[in-house]
Amino acid sequence: MTRRRVGAALAVALLLGVGSARGQASSVPAPASASGSEAEADAFFRAGSAAFAQGDHRAAAQSFEEAYRRVPRGASIYNAAAAWDSAGEHGRALEGFEIALGRDDLEEALRRAAQSRVDALHRSLGCLSIHGPEGWTVSVAHAEGRALPTKVCVAPGEHSARLEGPGGDRVTRSARVEAGRTVEIAPDVPRPKANSRASPPVVPTAPAKAEQAPTGSRRAWGLIAVGGSAVLAGTAAYLGVRTLDTLDEFDSNRHSTDLHDRTIAFRAWTNIAWVGAAVLGGVGVALLLTAPSRSASKPAPRATVRLGPLGASARF
Repeated sequence: MTRRRVGAALAVALLLGVGSARGQASSVPAPASASGSEAEADAFFRAGSAAFAQGDHRAAAQSFEEAYRRVPRGASIYNAAAAWDSAGEHGRALEGFEIALGRDDLEEALRRAAQSRVDALHRSLGCLSIHGPEGWTVSVAHAEGRALPTKVCVAPGEHSARLEGPGGDRVTRSARVEAGRTVEIAPDVPRPKANSRASPPVVPTAPAKAEQAPTGSRRAWGLIAVGGSAVLAGTAAYLGVRTLDTLDEFDSNRHSTDLHDRTIAFRAWTNIAWVGAAVLGGVGVALLLTAPSRSASKPAPRATVRLGPLGASARF
């Protein structure tokens, strides 16, 4: 497509109004009630239209790009690409047309025109495919400070790629580009230098002894829990007997609410005592089983559990 045809396509975009903030079929920008970003996009789009009409294609392209940054729309970036193409910046134009083709909101007529121009520019331009470590950037032709890896399409001829690393290292590589071809640039850029200082010798240290809970303490608590379990078991047995006595009395006098309540209370306390005895017994056994083995030099504490008619008692 010639520059005249690109300019005609730009005029189509302006007349269709696809760059307006509302996307309506009008070249009039959105009213003042639109959001700030949309209002700014409309102002830049209008400025680009005026600059293009006056033949200032570079200013028009920059204004259309600003409109696209505020509110990304296919028509805005298409117009920017068309303006760059008319200004002779064909590498910029190619990038803009390719971005426009990736937009879902680009009008079909403009999509066909953009695709036709992209095909033509790929035949007339050459490309540099530049690679490097993470954090490095490159400046070549219209591309300034682009992160690597990147691809830049330029006019055929000799081009210098200036690479800069995060530590301030700079490398320049030149390459001759031919139309319709891609040249790879992957320079051997400086890598971060390893620390050349010798590391101080490592002095081995004795491993710290893991602190253990005193053997006697865990064993003593285990015995206490077992003794408590025995006490609760004796209490539960006593309460069970009392429950049976009050139940017999209630059977002989079922109209007594006092006997009924006492029977229920004794039964509840009996169950509680049995449950407590089981829990304490389980805890005590677990503590005794998990207690570390005692040193032969230290005698184990003595514990005595005695069962009596009214319960059990423990002595340590």
